[in-house]
Amino acid sequence: MQAFAAWTYLLETTYLLPPTHPAADYRLRIFTPTKELAFAGHPTLGNCAAWLHAGGTPHRSQIVIQECNTSFTS
Repeated sequence: MQAFAAWTYLLETTYLLPPTHPAADYRLRIFTPTKELAFAGHPTLGNCAAWLHAGGTPHRSQIVIQECNTSFTS
């Protein structure tokens, strides 16, 4: 994932993944050309919209829970 972000040289390259936490609806990983981010506002909103548009269904009505990547060092 990091290599692709570096190759495209986009400021925020995102990946929607299945969640690893049971309460989450999906997991999001965000990369810059040089590092991974734990969270970023615009990618969060855009990917939530994309997930819903692609047919994602939240576990709870009217609430979408995104799992952020917190298991990395910057």
